[in-house]
Amino acid sequence: MGAHVIQWQGVTGVAFAVWAPGAKSVSLVGDFNGWDGRLHQMRCLGNSGIWEIFMPELHAEDKYKFEIRPAHGGFLLKADPYAFEAEKPPKTASVIYQSKYRFNDMEWMSERAQTASLKKAVSIYELHLESWKKVPEEDNRP
Repeated sequence: MGAHVIQWQGVTGVAFAVWAPGAKSVSLVGDFNGWDGRLHQMRCLGNSGIWEIFMPELHAEDKYKFEIRPAHGGFLLKADPYAFEAEKPPKTASVIYQSKYRFNDMEWMSERAQTASLKKAVSIYELHLESWKKVPEEDNRP
């Protein structure tokens, strides 16, 4: 879900996906198409309610929203609920974000691949014990 800068079949662009069950159609709109929902219509993946599109001409920092056409008519302009970045209020568009962070853990990752991690001890840093109760406590307040 969301907007991800990727390379697909040798072309760099942005892959978008949004869950809009029951929508008649979903389009990608933004400054790149004059906010015109007729230009970049997304395709629905079967009956999943997930709509997707790959846009090779878009880049990080471009602004976008989804134009959703419900079955009952009209349309809604919606920000991306999975966006990694958004405009500062009062503006409401989502912003394509591409992290510049580069991981430096290749040595650790290659060592991890060589071990049977399912047979090693696990560290859990937070646990809410009450959520594991089978029967909730009685409320004895007057």
